[in-house]
Amino acid sequence: MISKRFKPIVVGLAVALGALALSACGSDSGAPVATSAPATSAPPAATTTPVATTAPPTPTVQAMEATQTPPTSTPEPTATPEPPAEPTPTPVLDTVIADYGFTLNLDLGANVKTTGYLEPEPNEAQGLANFVYGGVNTSLVWGPAAGRTSLGFLATSYNVLRAAQPEITFQSIREGAITVSGQKGSYGGFKALNSASETIGGGLIGTWNCGNDTAYRMTLTGADATVVQLRFDRLLDNFICPIS
Repeated sequence: MISKRFKPIVVGLAVALGALALSACGSDSGAPVATSAPATSAPPAATTTPVATTAPPTPTVQAMEATQTPPTSTPEPTATPEPPAEPTPTPVLDTVIADYGFTLNLDLGANVKTTGYLEPEPNEAQGLANFVYGGVNTSLVWGPAAGRTSLGFLATSYNVLRAAQPEITFQSIREGAITVSGQKGSYGGFKALNSASETIGGGLIGTWNCGNDTAYRMTLTGADATVVQLRFDRLLDNFICPIS
C-alpha cells in the first residue's frame, strides 16, 4: 500500500513515462508531433507535524507571593514623645535637732515640730519633738530627771500612754536595757488591740538619763513591728547627749 506521502511522486512519474511513449510512436510515423507541455507535477502535500502543546506551569505559592504586589499600608502616625516632667522639688526638711543641748541626726529626713513640755516653749531643760521618721510616728520628750531612774520613767510613760487612749488595749510584750550615747537606759515593747481584740499596731519606748540630769523618753509607734524596731535602733544610735 502506497502511503499518501509518496503517491504524488508516483503519479508524476507515470505522466512523464506516458509522454515519452507518445513521442516514440510519433517518430515512427514521420508526422510532426506536437510537443505537449510536460504535466506539472503537483507539489507534495505539506505534512503537518503535530506540535505538542505544553501547558503553562502552575505557579507555586512562593511564586504567586513573589509576584503579588504587597498592599500599600498607611503608616501609623508616630506619637510625639512628651517632654519629661519636671521633677517635683523635695521639700527642705529638718534633718538634725541640735537647738536644745542634745543632737539627733534624722538621716532619713523628717518634718520636726517642737513645742514645750513643761513650759510653752521648748528649751534645753524641757521640750517635746514630734516627727515621722521613715514611716514611723516618733515622739521625743526631755525634762528634768528629778531623781527618776530610766526604768521608773519607762513605767510612768507606759501608764500615761494607756490612760490617754482608753479605747485601745495595750499589751506589754518585752522590756530590757539599752545604751544611748554611752548612757544606760531601759526600753519596753507593746502591741495595741482594738475592741475586737485585733492587733492594729505596736510600739517601743526608750528612756535614759544624760549626765546633765536631763531625762529623755523616745516613743515610736507603727503598724509594722519590724520597721518600728529598725527605726528605734537607728534613732538611738544617732542620739548624742549634751556635753556637760
